[in-house]
Amino acid sequence: MERYSSAVSSLKMILSWWNSLGEVQKASREAISRLVLDAEAVISEEQSSWTSTANNAAAVGAGAMDLGGSDEKDGGGVMMGGAAQQV
Repeated sequence: MERYSSAVSSLKMILSWWNSLGEVQKASREAISRLVLDAEAVISEEQSSWTSTANNAAAVGAGAMDLGGSDEKDGGGVMMGGAAQQV
């Protein structure tokens, strides 16, 4: 939840900065570029955090599966239909 609050807070600050500009300033390429780049940086950081969290969760889940997985002595086979098949 804190991550969302940080991203929302950052985007609100960018919006506040934008709203404080006059019409002439808002029309400048520099201001528009700053608006877009700053907002994209916040959103990109949020997306990276989500990706990292998802990857960590997947790794933890895969580790849990390994704990109950195959025995290395038998070559890692899995019994399917009565016959061991290599995975």
